[in-house]
Amino acid sequence: MSQVPPDNLVIFGPDANCTLALCPVEWSVYQYRPSLAANITFIVLYAIAMGTHLVLGIKWKQWFYMSFMMIGCLFEIIGYIGRIIMYNNPFNFGGFMVQIVFITSGPVFYTAAIYVTLSKTYVLLSQYHGLADNAVSNISPPRSPASDPSSSGGSSSLPMSSVSSSKLQVAHCQPLVKDPAKLVSTSP
Repeated sequence: MSQVPPDNLVIFGPDANCTLALCPVEWSVYQYRPSLAANITFIVLYAIAMGTHLVLGIKWKQWFYMSFMMIGCLFEIIGYIGRIIMYNNPFNFGGFMVQIVFITSGPVFYTAAIYVTLSKTYVLLSQYHGLADNAVSNISPPRSPASDPSSSGGSSSLPMSSVSSSKLQVAHCQPLVKDPAKLVSTSP
Protein backbone atom coordinates (compact mmCIF):
# COMPACT_ATOMS: atom_id res chain seq x y z
CA MET A 1 0.00 0.00 0.00
CA SER A 2 1.33 3.47 -0.81
CA GLN A 3 2.27 6.03 1.86
CA VAL A 4 -0.18 8.63 0.49
CA PRO A 5 -3.83 8.01 1.33
CA PRO A 6 -6.39 8.08 -1.47
CA ASP A 7 -8.22 11.38 -1.97
CA ASN A 8 -11.41 10.27 -0.26
CA LEU A 9 -9.74 9.20 3.02
CA VAL A 10 -9.06 11.53 5.95
CA ILE A 11 -6.48 10.08 8.35
CA PHE A 12 -6.74 12.41 11.36
CA GLY A 13 -9.13 14.99 12.73
CA PRO A 14 -12.82 15.31 13.47
CA ASP A 15 -13.68 14.24 9.91
CA ALA A 16 -11.36 11.21 9.87
CA ASN A 17 -12.88 8.28 8.02
CA CYS A 18 -9.95 5.85 8.11
CA THR A 19 -10.47 2.49 9.83
CA LEU A 20 -8.22 -0.54 10.15
CA ALA A 21 -10.07 -2.06 7.19
CA LEU A 22 -9.22 0.92 4.95
CA CYS A 23 -5.88 2.24 6.24
CA PRO A 24 -2.75 0.65 7.72
CA VAL A 25 -2.16 1.29 11.44
CA GLU A 26 1.09 3.11 10.56
CA TRP A 27 -1.00 6.00 9.24
CA SER A 28 -2.58 6.62 12.66
CA VAL A 29 -1.33 9.29 15.08
CA TYR A 30 0.56 6.82 17.26
CA GLN A 31 1.43 4.47 14.40
CA TYR A 32 0.38 1.48 16.55
CA ARG A 33 -2.72 0.07 18.23
CA PRO A 34 -2.81 0.82 21.98
CA SER A 35 -2.62 -2.35 24.04
CA LEU A 36 -6.04 -3.51 25.20
CA ALA A 37 -4.64 -5.57 28.10
CA ALA A 38 -2.45 -2.72 29.40
CA ASN A 39 -5.27 -0.19 29.23
CA ILE A 40 -7.71 -2.48 31.04
CA THR A 41 -5.02 -3.11 33.67
CA PHE A 42 -4.57 0.62 34.22
CA ILE A 43 -8.33 1.13 34.50
CA VAL A 44 -8.54 -1.59 37.14
CA LEU A 45 -5.53 -0.21 39.07
CA TYR A 46 -6.93 3.34 39.07
CA ALA A 47 -10.33 2.00 40.15
CA ILE A 48 -8.66 0.19 43.06
CA ALA A 49 -6.75 3.37 43.96
CA MET A 50 -9.96 5.39 43.79
CA GLY A 51 -11.75 2.93 46.08
CA THR A 52 -8.82 2.95 48.49
CA HIS A 53 -8.81 6.75 48.63
CA LEU A 54 -12.57 6.73 49.22
CA VAL A 55 -12.32 4.32 52.16
CA LEU A 56 -9.27 5.97 53.74
CA GLY A 57 -10.58 9.49 53.11
CA ILE A 58 -13.80 8.67 54.94
CA LYS A 59 -11.96 6.84 57.72
CA TRP A 60 -9.52 9.72 58.36
CA LYS A 61 -12.00 12.49 57.42
CA GLN A 62 -9.65 13.94 54.82
CA TRP A 63 -12.35 15.26 52.48
CA PHE A 64 -10.31 17.54 50.24
CA TYR A 65 -7.42 15.10 49.83
CA MET A 66 -9.84 12.28 49.11
CA SER A 67 -11.79 14.38 46.61
CA PHE A 68 -8.73 15.52 44.67
CA MET A 69 -7.27 12.00 44.51
CA MET A 70 -10.58 10.48 43.44
CA ILE A 71 -11.10 13.10 40.71
CA GLY A 72 -7.55 12.41 39.48
CA CYS A 73 -8.25 8.66 39.38
CA LEU A 74 -11.55 9.27 37.57
CA PHE A 75 -9.79 11.40 34.95
CA GLU A 76 -7.21 8.67 34.41
CA ILE A 77 -9.93 6.01 34.05
CA ILE A 78 -11.76 8.12 31.46
CA GLY A 79 -8.46 8.68 29.62
CA TYR A 80 -7.72 4.98 29.45
CA ILE A 81 -11.25 4.34 28.17
CA GLY A 82 -10.29 6.72 25.35
CA ARG A 83 -7.28 4.52 24.65
CA ILE A 84 -9.54 1.46 24.50
CA ILE A 85 -11.62 3.33 21.93
CA MET A 86 -8.39 3.89 19.99
CA TYR A 87 -7.60 0.17 20.23
CA ASN A 88 -10.78 -0.54 18.30
CA ASN A 89 -10.03 2.24 15.80
CA PRO A 90 -6.63 4.02 16.05
CA PHE A 91 -7.97 6.73 13.72
CA ASN A 92 -10.83 7.74 16.04
CA PHE A 93 -10.35 11.45 16.76
CA GLY A 94 -12.80 11.46 19.68
CA GLY A 95 -10.93 8.64 21.40
CA PHE A 96 -7.63 10.47 20.85
CA MET A 97 -8.97 13.73 22.32
CA VAL A 98 -10.50 11.97 25.34
CA GLN A 99 -7.30 10.11 26.18
CA ILE A 100 -4.96 13.06 25.63
CA VAL A 101 -7.04 15.50 27.69
CA PHE A 102 -7.94 13.23 30.59
CA ILE A 103 -4.67 11.32 31.00
CA THR A 104 -2.67 14.55 31.03
CA SER A 105 -5.16 16.39 33.32
CA GLY A 106 -5.34 13.74 36.07
CA PRO A 107 -1.98 14.63 37.67
CA VAL A 108 -3.21 18.20 38.25
CA PHE A 109 -5.58 16.83 40.89
CA TYR A 110 -2.83 14.70 42.45
CA THR A 111 -0.73 17.84 42.75
CA ALA A 112 -3.62 19.65 44.43
CA ALA A 113 -3.89 16.78 46.94
CA ILE A 114 -0.17 17.04 47.65
CA TYR A 115 -0.49 20.78 48.32
CA VAL A 116 -3.37 20.15 50.73
CA THR A 117 -1.15 17.62 52.51
CA LEU A 118 1.76 20.07 52.64
CA SER A 119 -0.51 22.72 54.13
CA LYS A 120 -1.72 20.36 56.84
CA THR A 121 1.85 19.22 57.51
CA TYR A 122 2.99 22.81 57.96
CA VAL A 123 0.13 23.50 60.41
CA LEU A 124 0.92 20.35 62.41
CA LEU A 125 4.65 21.02 62.50
CA SER A 126 4.13 24.67 63.39
CA GLN A 127 2.03 23.58 66.39
CA TYR A 128 4.66 21.11 67.52
CA HIS A 129 7.82 23.06 66.77
CA GLY A 130 6.45 26.50 67.63
CA LEU A 131 6.94 28.08 64.25
CA ALA A 132 5.21 31.42 64.16
CA ASP A 133 2.93 32.35 61.27
CA ASN A 134 5.74 34.46 59.86
CA ALA A 135 8.40 31.77 60.33
CA VAL A 136 8.77 31.45 56.58
CA SER A 137 9.82 35.08 56.44
CA ASN A 138 12.58 34.27 58.96
CA ILE A 139 14.06 31.71 56.56
CA SER A 140 16.40 33.36 54.12
CA PRO A 141 18.60 31.90 51.39
CA PRO A 142 22.37 32.14 51.65
CA ARG A 143 23.79 35.47 50.56
CA SER A 144 25.12 35.64 47.05
CA PRO A 145 27.47 38.30 45.70
CA ALA A 146 24.70 39.63 43.45
CA SER A 147 22.37 40.25 46.40
CA ASP A 148 25.02 41.67 48.76
CA PRO A 149 24.45 45.42 49.04
CA SER A 150 28.04 46.04 50.11
CA SER A 151 29.50 44.46 46.96
CA SER A 152 27.17 45.91 44.34
CA GLY A 153 26.45 49.29 45.83
CA GLY A 154 22.69 48.64 45.55
CA SER A 155 20.14 47.52 48.05
CA SER A 156 18.88 44.00 48.57
CA SER A 157 15.29 42.95 49.21
CA LEU A 158 16.42 39.91 51.23
CA PRO A 159 16.51 40.19 55.03
CA MET A 160 20.24 39.86 55.72
CA SER A 161 20.03 39.84 59.50
CA SER A 162 19.30 36.11 59.74
CA VAL A 163 21.44 34.92 56.82
CA SER A 164 24.70 33.10 57.30
CA SER A 165 27.05 32.52 54.43
CA SER A 166 26.41 28.77 54.16
CA LYS A 167 23.27 27.71 56.08
CA LEU A 168 19.60 28.55 56.34
CA GLN A 169 18.51 29.69 59.77
CA VAL A 170 15.14 29.68 61.53
CA ALA A 171 14.73 31.74 64.68
CA HIS A 172 13.08 30.60 67.94
CA CYS A 173 11.81 27.06 67.27
CA GLN A 174 10.45 25.68 70.53
CA PRO A 175 7.50 23.29 70.92
CA LEU A 176 4.19 24.91 71.77
CA VAL A 177 2.76 21.57 72.87
CA LYS A 178 4.21 20.10 76.06
CA ASP A 179 3.18 16.52 75.30
CA PRO A 180 3.76 15.52 71.62
CA ALA A 181 1.67 12.36 72.13
CA LYS A 182 -1.45 14.54 72.24
CA LEU A 183 -0.92 15.43 68.56
CA VAL A 184 -1.26 11.81 67.44
CA SER A 185 -4.71 10.29 67.46
CA THR A 186 -4.72 6.65 68.55
CA SER A 187 -8.43 6.02 68.08
CA PRO A 188 -9.38 3.76 65.18
